[in-house]
Amino acid sequence: MMPRPRLSWCSALLVVGVVAAACGSGNERAASGPPSTTIGTSASMAEVEVDVDLGSQLGLDEGEAAPEQLSGPRVVDTPLGAFEVPADPQRIVVTELNLVLPTLLDLGIDVYGIWDASATATPARTLVSQDEWDALAIVGSGIDPNVERLAAAKPDLVIHTPLTDKDVDLISPFSAIVPIEFTLSWKDDVRIVADAVDQVDEMETLLADYEYRAAELAARIDASFGDPSVAVLRVRPDSIRVHTNLHFSGELLTDMGLRVPADYEYELADSRRDAKLLVRLSPEQVGLLAAADYIFVMPLGSLLQTQDEVEDALEELQNGGLWRALPAVQEGRVTVVGPHWFSGSLRAAELALQDVESFMFG
Repeated sequence: MMPRPRLSWCSALLVVGVVAAACGSGNERAASGPPSTTIGTSASMAEVEVDVDLGSQLGLDEGEAAPEQLSGPRVVDTPLGAFEVPADPQRIVVTELNLVLPTLLDLGIDVYGIWDASATATPARTLVSQDEWDALAIVGSGIDPNVERLAAAKPDLVIHTPLTDKDVDLISPFSAIVPIEFTLSWKDDVRIVADAVDQVDEMETLLADYEYRAAELAARIDASFGDPSVAVLRVRPDSIRVHTNLHFSGELLTDMGLRVPADYEYELADSRRDAKLLVRLSPEQVGLLAAADYIFVMPLGSLLQTQDEVEDALEELQNGGLWRALPAVQEGRVTVVGPHWFSGSLRAAELALQDVESFMFG
């Protein structure tokens, strides 16, 4: 089933307010009607003044309302509870760019705007084409929610990675919201995003295609190399981080018939917050990577680290004696990979398939 055709809401005859309710929570989160010049939070009922001029900055006419909905809301179940969403959202805003945004684009969903947390969007910029990026309105920036500007965009659905429950309380008075809390499986995460836009069957088709190609690659690897181990490193100026089997990259390796070295295999945890996703190594501990048959190096810094600093850290690692002594390094079984190995989306997984196939088979 393809995404439903979008209505021209500028010519809508009836404006219907969106009601957002967190059904699985003890706190009722609901609002009706289009956003006004104040935003009340259900937690504290504090009011935040909205700059009405932001509407014109975002290409909206004064008094322009949310799009019309022709059918009642749906309920989306998430790890944070059940949330009501419009049956056919037409003005979607996304605040997480590395998994949620590519997932919606893969499903052919029109995304109106994004929260441009550019410092955290390095993987996203490798996953989203320039044309796709240029088509997005910027409705906020930075890590903390810019509620005034987000409200001025008049979304009818916000798919958001909340830092706290307060984020949900701030957004729900003027838009339906699906908060995404990442689980231990990126496949489950993209399924939740697909459910938010009523595209579950389409996502299952995309995942089945990916898993088929991953299984084909796994068979080739098994026939040619047996059961090799791969250490995926994230190199930062302040640390070297080895991803475990519970990380997104570890799940990718499993799909492709690969595995992390035994020292980086951990038992499945109850939640992502409790999971051991990475192991930090000091420069003096680089020799612990000797058991890895292959090493994939991902230079990717944090919010406050520049790319030049990351490149300097990578060069320092590669020039070190302990690194040069590793069997994988001496035998040419090391490659540098992009930040998509950190992302957690289907697009990232498909790029990782290409990386492994190209590196191991030429």
